[in-house]
Amino acid sequence: MCTPVASPFAELRLWLVDLDAFAEAEAGDDWLSASEHARARKFVFWRHAQRYRAAHVALRRLLWQECSLPPRTEFEIGLHGKPRLRSPTTCGFNMAHSDACALIGIGEGDGIGV
Repeated sequence: MCTPVASPFAELRLWLVDLDAFAEAEAGDDWLSASEHARARKFVFWRHAQRYRAAHVALRRLLWQECSLPPRTEFEIGLHGKPRLRSPTTCGFNMAHSDACALIGIGEGDGIGV
């Protein structure tokens, strides 16, 4: 469900996530923060909410695996609406998703973009 992808940068690790397959295989709402639960409830269509939850659970599981970030940690919103970790850390991340696919990047620093 989370497939590592080759990155041209040594300090950046990438994963491609099939959101529909991940949502079917993983029950992980306990990984989501209160604000993520609230946002998921606002989706009109069930499939969109399910994909949103799957993307954010995958992101959080990878952050836990790669950076030891505890589940349900609240993110702060930085410049241009980009989420980041509140506490100072060398771990940066970014996620892009469209339809049933998400790309997650984790690496050093705050300027990661995918």
